Amino acid sequence: IDLKELSKDEPVLIYFWGSWCGVCNFVSPAVNTMAKHFNVVTVALRSGEQTKVQAYLTHHEYQFPVINDPQANLGGQWGISVTPTLMVVKNGELKHYTAGFTTLPGMWWRMLMA
Repeated sequence: IDLKELSKDEPVLIYFWGSWCGVCNFVSPAVNTMAKHFNVVTVALRSGEQTKVQAYLTHHEYQFPVINDPQANLGGQWGISVTPTLMVVKNGELKHYTAGFTTLPGMWWRMLMA
C-alpha cells in the first residue's frame, strides 16, 4: 500500500490491532464505523493465519480492510509496541499518533484536524 499516494487528497487512519487484544474489542467497532467514511488501513498483529483473522472479522461483522501480520514484522518496522495503536497520515506525513483506548469522536476529530 502506497500511503503517500493514498493520503494525498485525504487523511488515512492506520490501525494496528490484535484479535487477542482486550482494548481492541472496544476500539475496533469505532474503526469499523470510521471505515465507512474515511480511508482506513488496519494491520492485525499476531492474530494467526489469514483464515483465522477472516473468521474473527466475519464473527464481529467488521468491514474494514486488514493486512495480516502474523509475526508482527510490519508492526516492528513501524515501531508498534502497544495495541491498539492509531495513526493519521496525510500527504505521506504522520499527523496524529495514539496508543491505547481511543473513542470514535477522538478518531473523527483527529481525521478532521489532519
